[in-house]
Amino acid sequence: MATWWVGVIIGGILAMVGLLHKNHRNMWKTTLQALVLTMVVALVACLIGLAIGCTYEASPGWFISDYLEYPQRFIMVGSMHNFSYLSGGVGLLAGMFFSLKRRATSKRDSVISSPQAE
Repeated sequence: MATWWVGVIIGGILAMVGLLHKNHRNMWKTTLQALVLTMVVALVACLIGLAIGCTYEASPGWFISDYLEYPQRFIMVGSMHNFSYLSGGVGLLAGMFFSLKRRATSKRDSVISSPQAE
């Protein structure tokens, strides 16, 4: 519930990058694929964050309430939450790279196959 705005920002940026494509079919297809790629990267990174959270134990310098019933689960969720922000950024970069690479590939293919190139 706390990270919904990151998705709005990522979706907006990927949509703007998608506007660089030659036609609406390429734009929609590539932008949706970039969005799925971003979500897969985010899912994998969040699972890594969860796994890292499983290995940590509360250090003396951390503030963890004495009223928590399951402090280890609190650490796991906190680690996963922090990794979700990091993975959103990494996923966004991966999605943008994918979209731009796909655009460059389709542009090169259209130049090669155009009658003017012959």
